[in-house]
Amino acid sequence: MNASFPHTARLTQRREYDHVFQAPERKSSDRCFTVLGRSRLQGEPARLGLVVAKRQIRRAHERNRVKRLVREAFRQLPQREKAAPDIVVIAR
Repeated sequence: MNASFPHTARLTQRREYDHVFQAPERKSSDRCFTVLGRSRLQGEPARLGLVVAKRQIRRAHERNRVKRLVREAFRQLPQREKAAPDIVVIAR
């Protein structure tokens, strides 16, 4: 299993985030995270976007740790290579 997190597996532009935020098809929430998902064209791999606000998590090393943990969990998803949604994770 490749442990890298390639550029193609990331949401990088505002319009990509807006696509998910405008009409999420899947939504899950708990006291720590909100996860939104919206499907893509068939055959394209899943992509991940992270929103970790300084207002929610004050210290930079804590924000970075949250992002590393979420990316690692995303990397280990077994269906990441198949057609899957764009996922945005919002830290609370």
